[in-house]
Amino acid sequence: MFTRYARSEIVPEFVGGRLFIQTEAKGPCVESDPVLSHGVSWTLKAYPHGAGSGTGTHLSVFLAESDHGSARGKYEVRVELPSFAFVRNLVLDPAEPNLCRRECEQLFPLEKLAKAKQTEIRFAVRPECYFQAARNQEECIERLERRKALLEAELRLREGEAPKENPQAMQKALENEIKELDELERDLTSKYNDDDSKDGSDPEVDRDQNDS
Repeated sequence: MFTRYARSEIVPEFVGGRLFIQTEAKGPCVESDPVLSHGVSWTLKAYPHGAGSGTGTHLSVFLAESDHGSARGKYEVRVELPSFAFVRNLVLDPAEPNLCRRECEQLFPLEKLAKAKQTEIRFAVRPECYFQAARNQEECIERLERRKALLEAELRLREGEAPKENPQAMQKALENEIKELDELERDLTSKYNDDDSKDGSDPEVDRDQNDS
């Protein structure tokens, strides 16, 4: 489950999610569910006891790319602590990991978090422009198509093999995953076409110019 923010005709929409941390949590890190934002999957990692320069003094958070290497360019990130009316806007660039390291490591003082047993963290991310969003989604569609082809090949192999333990369940699971990939691919294709039109280029005009 993720939260969708207000749409804009100028820049892509924010897409985000949330997680909850316990003030007295003993584990070093709490991770959110992956969130797919314009073709790139992100996971927020929160450190209740701090990390890096914020160890022992501040809540630390880091936004990690789930599909390593698929994010290119800069991304706008918004992190919110609704209970404390706290909002911080960051700029993330996978090519420059130190760009906002200090802000992430020292997000919010732990002494203030101690007043609440549980804290909700909301986060949202978006690329800087529709061209970047369209490119990310096109690459994501290509990855899904490769994944789908591998699953279909595996399904054909299993159908030709001798019966194994509960083969129907295995085949059904593969079919369901292929169906989910089809639905996700259709959704991304629709968003890609929408973002591509907002990029300002006209495919018909470009085609006519190339022909001339």
